[in-house]
Amino acid sequence: MTQHWYVVQTQTNFEDKAKTELERLMKSPEYAEKIVEVIVPTEEVIKISKNKKTVNKRKFFPGYVMVKMDLDEDTYWAVRKISGVKSFLSDRKKPIPLKEEEVAAIKEILDAPNLRPRPVVMFERDETLRIVDGPFKLLMGIVQDIYPDKARLKLMVTIFGRPTPVELDFTQVEKM
Repeated sequence: MTQHWYVVQTQTNFEDKAKTELERLMKSPEYAEKIVEVIVPTEEVIKISKNKKTVNKRKFFPGYVMVKMDLDEDTYWAVRKISGVKSFLSDRKKPIPLKEEEVAAIKEILDAPNLRPRPVVMFERDETLRIVDGPFKLLMGIVQDIYPDKARLKLMVTIFGRPTPVELDFTQVEKM
């Protein structure tokens, strides 16, 4: 048989456990040549809370794991028996292999050397925020623009009775 990429659906937050079990199967003599590669596509994101930046991993496709394997009756049931695995992505009769172009596109994104962590945008336009750091500390403003790639936003703040645009880092503001 030939090897193809398949998508395995898991319970929410069981992707890493399923990957670990699939890798354990890969090392067993029975499946060593049948299950070749396992991927849980993730990206790094910056989450800002209480003035602290933390870098977390976020899954591109929550609840899904990609597996390159020879699919036969034996490997199908070995994968399905893994705790947390629901099913294969299928056409109701049999699992559907991914197209090579789809896999190549996903791998290209994952292998990008200049992939910087992206901030998770927690603010919305026209939302009122409190400034917690910098020269405008304790003032309130309304979000005018959000620049997620820079982790900055523009607030309209009233200074000396006049609305003034102020650009701040996500870490310098908090929700009311």
